[in-house]
Amino acid sequence: MTGLSPQDRERLQRAADELEATLDRVTQVGREETRKQRRRKLGAMIIFALFVALLALAL
Repeated sequence: MTGLSPQDRERLQRAADELEATLDRVTQVGREETRKQRRRKLGAMIIFALFVALLALAL
């Protein structure tokens, strides 16, 4: 980082650290949402399987 004053380097480093922290938070939220979606999909598949089993028993 030639040509930058020490203050500019410090500001740039701070901004990079904040950006990295934000990216980490966004990634974590994305993982949590993916888990929720998987859980919902599994629940829907179980309910559908139970419905099909009940339908088969009725026939």
